[in-house]
Amino acid sequence: MNIKSLALLFFSVLTVISRHVVTSSKRSMKTIQKEHRMKRSISCSLGGQRGCKWTCRMRGYIYGECKEREEGQTDCKCRKPLSRKALMEYITAKLSKHYPDVHLVTDIIEDFLQNQNRVYNDKKWDGKWRPLPLLIGVLYKVQERKDRLMETTGRPLQGQSQDLVELLGYYWHVLMAAEENIRPGTSSVEQKEVKDVLDINRLKYEAALNLSSDQVPWVWNSELDRNKTEMSTYIPDHLITIDHKQKCVVLTILGTRIYPAPQPLDIIMDLVGTTEPFLGGEAHAGMVWGTRNLVSTALPKLVAELEKYPGYSLLIIGYSLGAGLGQLLTMELELGQANDLLPSGTEIITIGYGSPPVFTSNTTIPILENIFLVQNNDDGITGASLRNINDVFFKTSAIDKLNYKRRLLLKMLLSDVNPDEFEETIAENNITLSNFDLQTFEEDGIERIEFSEFINEDQKSNYEEIVADKDDDDDDEDGTFHVEEDIWEEVDKAVSSIPSSKEPYLHHVAETFLVIRRKDESSGVEVQNYQGLNETDKFSQKLTFNPSMFDDHMPGGYTYIFEGLGNLNTTLGAEPKHLEALVDRKDEKGFRKKIKKKWRVFKSNTKEFFKGQSERQSVKKESSL
Repeated sequence: MNIKSLALLFFSVLTVISRHVVTSSKRSMKTIQKEHRMKRSISCSLGGQRGCKWTCRMRGYIYGECKEREEGQTDCKCRKPLSRKALMEYITAKLSKHYPDVHLVTDIIEDFLQNQNRVYNDKKWDGKWRPLPLLIGVLYKVQERKDRLMETTGRPLQGQSQDLVELLGYYWHVLMAAEENIRPGTSSVEQKEVKDVLDINRLKYEAALNLSSDQVPWVWNSELDRNKTEMSTYIPDHLITIDHKQKCVVLTILGTRIYPAPQPLDIIMDLVGTTEPFLGGEAHAGMVWGTRNLVSTALPKLVAELEKYPGYSLLIIGYSLGAGLGQLLTMELELGQANDLLPSGTEIITIGYGSPPVFTSNTTIPILENIFLVQNNDDGITGASLRNINDVFFKTSAIDKLNYKRRLLLKMLLSDVNPDEFEETIAENNITLSNFDLQTFEEDGIERIEFSEFINEDQKSNYEEIVADKDDDDDDEDGTFHVEEDIWEEVDKAVSSIPSSKEPYLHHVAETFLVIRRKDESSGVEVQNYQGLNETDKFSQKLTFNPSMFDDHMPGGYTYIFEGLGNLNTTLGAEPKHLEALVDRKDEKGFRKKIKKKWRVFKSNTKEFFKGQSERQSVKKESSL
């Protein structure tokens, strides 16, 4: 810390202390005002504009500016009192200088907050404060009661599918090798040095996968062109490799870059969850832009490699943002104009890990048999859409407006939990109220919490109400916290009748959705296979809460379930095309299947015919010359 920083810190502390000094009652108001001006002028003389700015922020203002007075002294003028709207405007103005599309995110947030305000304007709410985590906890219990049925809908994979799980593990490790080797160091150097760093990173990636240099023909890192600051031009990180063992050209699309330095445009692409027109329907707007830019940038390179290796298939793999982009890119290559650019007969297979839902349509949702999505345990991102997030807060507001006592909400959260086991867990983990920096005291036989840090009496009464009295009969005869069934029915009815959001529900377009679980390091994995739109919608049509929903989405969660499965540089017993064995084709028998096959043959023959015609015409033209 340099001298200027130390001086600024000293002045900031001095400013805070000076506001709380008790002044003598004998001083006149004029003297006090003069002193106040002098204190503010110190911030300018000591810290300059920066010192004034942070002094004003400590006083509850966004902006601070040093102004010269006639007497030759300087005042620190504060303006724009801190508020939600003012803060959003400040953040938007600040970030928009570098990333013009950031206003799309702030518009979404502002619209969301306005919706919340409208929900509470119907006068059903009693005005009492109920903690949002408690309301979400009750919603989680409501979901849990319903979702027990989901355990019986998916079909477990049998032992003969072990080779396919190894294959999924292998391509996860390929993804992580790209993540760990391609990105490091590129964001911390000057623009002109990025290519040199990327060349070194490419060598590390080739070594990790035991590849030759000609097997990695294309690597793109967004740091190569930092002038692309808008979604319309931003190209997500990706690379192309040639896998001769599996006879495929592999397009690897990386997820949102957080480490070693966050990539704001990746985050904006994730968060712009409104919809854009896409192939006769609507799709996640941020990912539509990313898909279009991948088509213009990566597709020509893919076509060149596929023409170089006839008979090779195209394999697309991605994680999180990359998996969502992989779904839309596969749709474009199968159903869009990009299909005409691929060599005739090219097979496409896509594997996505932790993908959000991406597409909707007022007519028919295209379900592609060649897309295979993988979810680790209770990964919550597979249901993360703007509509679902809005629904969560509409549902918590509906629970809030039932005006239940906070103590009842806590009992609902702890329902199906044995109080004795709950206390044993607390004792075993040495959990005490002191872990949460809360002071307790006894009053009338009730353990209460010291609420000196809370603002109002309503918040105090909340915790006094939640902390249990030993004499209360909170548990049922079977030793669990008991909540009447009619209470659950009332809550279920409330959350089922929430207002509609303007954003549509998004879907996965994969035929196959695999949920992989691993209980501990010594046990194997359990895989549930969900097939078709009806079953995949159970994941995409709501944001499902679980204590591990965020941890299970992290790369470490997927690495954990695939530990020891499909390690790099090992011989695999299956090829990507063997994943088709997971698809249940009972609905495709007969007429529909024949029509689909005939259409592919017709399309292929038509392309070959016009290609041949063009070649013959060029030959005639040359011979005539």
